[in-house]
Amino acid sequence: MMKKILVASALIIILFSFSFLLLGCSKKECEKSSDCTAPNKCFTARCVEGSCVPNPKDDCCGNRKCEADAGENKCFCPDDCGKCGGKVKYNVTTSRGPKSMEAKYAQYLCDESKQCVIAAAEADINILKLSNTIDETSTFKAEVLSTLNQPYNTATDSVEIRLRLTDLNEKVLSGVKFTSLQILSGSSLLGEKMISNNLAVSGELFTESLVLSSPQKLIEEEQTLDVKIDYEYNILDRGSEVTKRSSKKARLSTKITVISP
Repeated sequence: MMKKILVASALIIILFSFSFLLLGCSKKECEKSSDCTAPNKCFTARCVEGSCVPNPKDDCCGNRKCEADAGENKCFCPDDCGKCGGKVKYNVTTSRGPKSMEAKYAQYLCDESKQCVIAAAEADINILKLSNTIDETSTFKAEVLSTLNQPYNTATDSVEIRLRLTDLNEKVLSGVKFTSLQILSGSSLLGEKMISNNLAVSGELFTESLVLSSPQKLIEEEQTLDVKIDYEYNILDRGSEVTKRSSKKARLSTKITVISP
């Protein structure tokens, strides 16, 4: 029995001695800093107690720090700041509480100035040309052509409205003067422009551009839009010249998805 105890004790001593030798003889990673290699150009490396320690350089894309003061962002330096991309998600209120929704068009994209913005991918954008008619009974007729992007981004897009006179009653003096253009969604005014364009001959036309802003609470929303046009004209009534003022609404035939970043 005593012999077994002595043998076991000897084995334990040998194992401890061997372990100590291994620890004492383990190879150091470095002796001096020149022995170390930096992970990339945005790091230096120092030898500290036999180990190579990387140190990041300031204001360098690749140092694993997103430094806004150096102009870094998700487009300029995705390695440090994260990638700019993916569909926008937003919350809507339902009878069961808040629900997370993913936008159909709105997503995070890098623009030409390398800023991460909310927009639609170019491949998803269609240019719509929607035609309407103004018919002021027994006075004049005009064609309204509205050109806009589908979807429409309030941060970057505009609506182009071309109005062409197609018929004019001879009793109208000096043509029709168009004074205001508005774009409405229900009772909400999205865009307005005061103008002064006179059309006196059939075939004459003018084109104006409007920028829309939306009061919508959601990033993306489908809306029914109306173009409201104000105008005035003079006619002879019992030998006297009388000014008539009126307005017409022209509803766009397609609902427009409005992105409001």
